[in-house]
Amino acid sequence: MEILSYSFFQNALIAGIFIAISSAIIWNYIVIRREVQIWHTIANASFLGIIIGLIFQITSEITAIIFSIIAAIAVYFLEKSKKITSDSIMEYISQISMALWIFLLSFLPGLKVDIFSFLFWNILAVNTFDIYISWALLIFIWIYFYFLWKILLWNSISFEISKATQKYWDLANISFLILTSLLIAVSIKIFWILLIWAFLVLPANIWKLAGNSFKQMKHISIISSLSSVILWLFWSYYFDASPGATIVLILWIWVILAAIIWKILKK
Repeated sequence: MEILSYSFFQNALIAGIFIAISSAIIWNYIVIRREVQIWHTIANASFLGIIIGLIFQITSEITAIIFSIIAAIAVYFLEKSKKITSDSIMEYISQISMALWIFLLSFLPGLKVDIFSFLFWNILAVNTFDIYISWALLIFIWIYFYFLWKILLWNSISFEISKATQKYWDLANISFLILTSLLIAVSIKIFWILLIWAFLVLPANIWKLAGNSFKQMKHISIISSLSSVILWLFWSYYFDASPGATIVLILWIWVILAAIIWKILKK
């Protein structure tokens, strides 16, 4: 196929595959923990980092990661105080981040062209650096979950039981939030901020309709994420369709198919 000979398409495809696998692994735990809103909090903090990076002419990917980690750590320590509910904390941080990046944009109109690709996706913006960082993140996630998946699963099922029985509860919890922030920061450039929620959340929910175990959950999420990325890129190119609309429609097709399969199996 001719499209595979283009370096920009290769970059987007490879980076997209790495992120698809990573997100499928992490967001299964996020969905079980019922903390899906955290994507909104960290995405806004990450976008604030991107804008600041552009202002000071620093690599935007690095500043996005830094601000994402700051947001994750803030969520962790504010949640420990137990004076404010978790969803309120996430919303506060999200709104502050959003207010700051909107404020900066209003005074820096020259940056609006530079951030267009982060808001509305530009396949040409995905480069080899994105491939390396998404590949490194995937390797780290595999190693991380290999050693800590039991603690994280207990955290997802019951915080109280996990805290009482697991030795490294605090370390696992804060490291998980930081790892989630890294994934979102890296994903923004590839899947753009306005529709990143769909890519991160929908595959992790498909298992509820078609899977009966945690093992099935991981496999279904990975398959649906990978197939969505591959179909998304090829359909967008050959049918000249909107990239954002295409991936969301593909994901919803998988959700509908999962519901149909579940209904058939239930009978």
